[in-house]
Amino acid sequence: MKKTNSILNQTNIVYKTVLFSLLSVVVQAQDNNKPAPITNKQKTEIIDLFASNLNKKYVFPDVALKIENKIKSNNKKGLYSKINDGRVFADSISNEASKISNDKHLRVFYRPEAPAVNAATDSIEIKKRDAWRRQFLIHFNFGFTKIAILDGNVGYLKIDGFVSVKDVEKIISSAMTFLTNTDAIILDLTDNRGGEPETVRLVASYFFAPEPVHINDIYFREENKTEEFWTLKDISGERYLNKPVYVLTGNQTFSGGEEFAYDLQILKRATIVGQTTKGGANPGETFPLKDGFSAFIPTGKAINPITKTNWEGTGVKPDIELKPENIVDETHILALKKLIETTEDIRTKKFFEDTLDKISKK
Repeated sequence: MKKTNSILNQTNIVYKTVLFSLLSVVVQAQDNNKPAPITNKQKTEIIDLFASNLNKKYVFPDVALKIENKIKSNNKKGLYSKINDGRVFADSISNEASKISNDKHLRVFYRPEAPAVNAATDSIEIKKRDAWRRQFLIHFNFGFTKIAILDGNVGYLKIDGFVSVKDVEKIISSAMTFLTNTDAIILDLTDNRGGEPETVRLVASYFFAPEPVHINDIYFREENKTEEFWTLKDISGERYLNKPVYVLTGNQTFSGGEEFAYDLQILKRATIVGQTTKGGANPGETFPLKDGFSAFIPTGKAINPITKTNWEGTGVKPDIELKPENIVDETHILALKKLIETTEDIRTKKFFEDTLDKISKK
């Protein structure tokens, strides 16, 4: 179950591209300069480069060929000829690819302010970009945005993304140690857009005993190899065992956030509460094209060791469906009711009953 350097490289790729997707919206919002219109020649070149990368890298080669044929046919018919805005063109290509693949990760992006493809890796522009990205993550505490102990000794932890293990290892360790004495925990993934599989594995490890548990596999097309992901035998914080776990999901919960919910649901370690998730299970990599265009192309697919499938296109369906409004409060009540039902000690049961009565009157 030890991971080789190649495996670590693969999972780092997944993380970096998810981070790119998360930050691109913010970068675009900051770009106040209207880029020059794109030409029909540029559009043809972008389509050719996108198709070439698809055929080489996309985890489903037969689908890649269908996408190539469709967008090249559209281009030949002049369906993109009146588009002169790069972002509109990128969205048009993305939407066509999505119709064929039903793959939520597969997208073309346009960022004219991005450094040139052939820029040196130590260029000032790239250093500035990476520094800005890190500062952005620091402002959001690397995805761990809220922690609390709710009335009735119910823990609450909001996780908005699974960024690199090196950045969050101490944070999750401290958070779980802080929450170790609670009687139930609510993990809020309603705003979680995904991240690195190694970090999903790390966080999941806190809810299982030290004996490793097989939680997920990822098949990579390029190596024609399936990598296994098991929970960790050794972690630095306190494990959260034999207590109720509730995972909150929404219709924007995506990718690694979905994997975490799916893994714990299938292993019956958590109750999933909320709404069906977005449905993206194929990790990948961002490939630069040219002139500010790039493509996120899934190079692998998740395979659950129990179900032998994943949540792609369907999302993770909650065990208990709740609307986003007041989802934390309602799950808090569910947790207290569960504790009342399972607690044998009379005084402790009375504590939970009194707390439920108090919050129900608010």
